[in-house]
Amino acid sequence: MSHSPGALPRSFDSGAEDVVVVLLARQLRRVLRRVCTVLCALCGVCVLAFLGWALFGPACFTKFGCRSMQSEAKGNLKVLYVAQESFRGEHERYGERAVDVGFVPRGNRLRYRYALTDVTADGFTAWAFGVDDDVKGDVWRITETLTLENVRNVCR
Repeated sequence: MSHSPGALPRSFDSGAEDVVVVLLARQLRRVLRRVCTVLCALCGVCVLAFLGWALFGPACFTKFGCRSMQSEAKGNLKVLYVAQESFRGEHERYGERAVDVGFVPRGNRLRYRYALTDVTADGFTAWAFGVDDDVKGDVWRITETLTLENVRNVCR
């Protein structure tokens, strides 16, 4: 390619087409820069959110999980109460053992053990004791008056 001594090569020519291409390239670079800035900001937010969840999430979920596990104790004690009342309707006394009244704890994985104490003709106290790692030491009680109480709460 030969050029006259004062002429610039085609790529340096300031023709209208070349100016438009240069302007479009600059606009494209600005748009790409903005997109990259937004993506970097989103990635930063995601990283911060993940770190926050990793540091503080398990504590929140443990508390929620523990409280949901307590629903097993509350539900099963209410079932035991109904079984005792049904037994009393037939036999005019409360049953001495949970098996006598037909109580079978509900749940796939039992986290509590159940017991009856202070059984008389007119009253009883039923207990749920937490034995699973998450609720170990948690204690619930229900009486013949349907008074349900969390005696020792490990889910604070």
